Amino acid sequence: MTSHVVIVTGSSSGIGAATARSFGAGGAGVVVNSVRSVAEGEAVAASLADAIYVQGDIADPRLHRSWWTPHSSAGGASTHW
Repeated sequence: MTSHVVIVTGSSSGIGAATARSFGAGGAGVVVNSVRSVAEGEAVAASLADAIYVQGDIADPRLHRSWWTPHSSAGGASTHW
């Protein structure tokens, strides 16, 4: 999955967080997203090798642009974004 990016909504806890971690363990870049649980979402993203956290409602088109903003992870510049 190293050439894939997945967006996991509702991924700050529970099944969503487990799904994000599973994709991350498989080598995918992960966009962790939640509407409210910012600290929890940031913690999930920080626990993954190549992930970002984006807070917001996926029904808002302005949010989608932020998913593609280049970032760097703890391991250096991401090749996924």
